[in-house]
Amino acid sequence: MAKLIETYLRTRESLAGLVWLLDVRRNPSAADLALGDQLAGWEIPVLVAITKGDKLTRAKRSERMRSILGEIGLPEDQAVMTSAVTKEGIDDLQEAILALATEVRN
Repeated sequence: MAKLIETYLRTRESLAGLVWLLDVRRNPSAADLALGDQLAGWEIPVLVAITKGDKLTRAKRSERMRSILGEIGLPEDQAVMTSAVTKEGIDDLQEAILALATEVRN
C-alpha cells in the first residue's frame, strides 16, 4: 500500500499539494515524522489541518500547534487550526486549499 501511495504522490501531474490532518491532542508519531521527511524530499506542497481544536483552551491550542509544527518542521503559515464541531478554521482551511491549488496552476 505504501508503494502505491508513493507512486501516486510522486507521479500525479495534477496534484497541487497535500492536506495533512493531525490531531491537536496527539504528538506526531514516528510514521508522521517519516511521512513529513518523504513529502519534503518529494517537494510536495503541504498544508497541515490541525484537527479537534475545540478540545483544548485557546491558549493550549496555540502552544500545541507550535509544538506539533516544530516536530514536523513546518512553519505556522502552512497550518490551520480546525474544529468540525465549532467550524473554527474551516473557512481558513478552504481558502488555503484554494490558494494552494491556484498557485500550482499559475
